[in-house]
Amino acid sequence: MPQDPDAPTRAQNDPVETSIVIPCYNGADFLPEQLAAIGAQVDSSVEVILSDNGSDDGSAAVAVAAAEACGLRLRVVDSSATKGINHARNVGVRASEATYILLCDCDDVVSPTWVSALVGALRSGAQCVGGPLDRVYPDGRVLERAEGVHFRSWPGAGITVGSPTGANCGFVRELHTELGGFDEGFIGGGDEIDFFYRATAAGAELRNVPEASILYRQRDSARGAYSQNFRYGQGSVRLHTKLAALGMPRDRPVKVVGVWVHSLLRLVTGPANARRIAVERIARRAGRARESVATRHLFL
Repeated sequence: MPQDPDAPTRAQNDPVETSIVIPCYNGADFLPEQLAAIGAQVDSSVEVILSDNGSDDGSAAVAVAAAEACGLRLRVVDSSATKGINHARNVGVRASEATYILLCDCDDVVSPTWVSALVGALRSGAQCVGGPLDRVYPDGRVLERAEGVHFRSWPGAGITVGSPTGANCGFVRELHTELGGFDEGFIGGGDEIDFFYRATAAGAELRNVPEASILYRQRDSARGAYSQNFRYGQGSVRLHTKLAALGMPRDRPVKVVGVWVHSLLRLVTGPANARRIAVERIARRAGRARESVATRHLFL
């Protein structure tokens, strides 16, 4: 979808098919690159809604200037009343009247085919979509390519559920209304997974779109990665507490032990990237253990 040269002059009167919602807290350093990547591939049927969650670094002004520079249709909405990425997502989605919603983060960079690939999948009948993540350090070094969409079997309920990553996903807007939006009680982990597990458990089609990749910026230090993934582990316990009644199972003991043993071995013997990934996996399991004790809800 190439940028139409006269889009900035007629954009405000054109119907919007797709809203790209970007939750943002202090993203001024990264927004110009992300918005330029989006602006290079869209026309005026696509708008960006920047949901500003209380930034104090001038993110909104930076976004407006960056959007004007590339002829991108952009609105800024204030989501500062409640801190948290899910509140920012909900405010952004509810400000939209578009048929399709795409989500990305302010500090990543979408690929040149990101919009067309995700919107194409939604047009063809998928209700939820996601794509892969090229995980990179701040200096550009590649950590790994990760699948952005995962599927899980819930044998007790006889269903398979799935979730994309919140930094690279999309859905039909009606689905957000039907599910009551993202659960704003999730902070630090499990935030988008809850929404998409509920959607797919109810029968929504989730589709993996390999052409819709993003550069997914990672924490530079192992300490920062550990803290972030520890919180993700804590969030997964809260996720199971909420969704166990729908059929979400616990991991089998043999899997729990296997993850610990394999990760510890990789931490000691693996190359640098393998050690980093091992730190993340250990942190998630440690976060699960800590939250299981704190809440007396076992999910290791």
